[in-house]
Amino acid sequence: MLPPTSLDLSGERFTVIYRLTGDEAQARIKAEDICIEQTIEFPADLIPEDDIRRHIFGQIESLQLLDQGRYEAVISYAVETAGFELTQLLNVIFGNISIKRKLSGYLKSFWQRNGHLFHNLHYWIVLIERMFKRSLTFFNS
Repeated sequence: MLPPTSLDLSGERFTVIYRLTGDEAQARIKAEDICIEQTIEFPADLIPEDDIRRHIFGQIESLQLLDQGRYEAVISYAVETAGFELTQLLNVIFGNISIKRKLSGYLKSFWQRNGHLFHNLHYWIVLIERMFKRSLTFFNS
């Protein structure tokens, strides 16, 4: 186990909505995996009860049934995890978890809720959408 860490963070968080498949228990396990994989990419059981666990890990804000076998998980992340850079923000949102099957993630009203936290983020999202001729949405079945 690592020694406890203290961090001086803003307390501001941004949210990402993920669509998960499976029953409720499976969806919760997937959401918990996302919280770890998209942030520390390190075995969670090696992190003590400290600021990393309390603030850096993603936090499940809600897990709601959409229809049979499909859930929507709202997960929040400390704004500092994105380093106030577009590339790191995309890594937190999509990162390693995007290669796992039966998962889709997307931004829902992201700009309206979080745009003030990332200077010129809207410009970069529009640019990427135009480059790829599609919205900044990710689906992986």
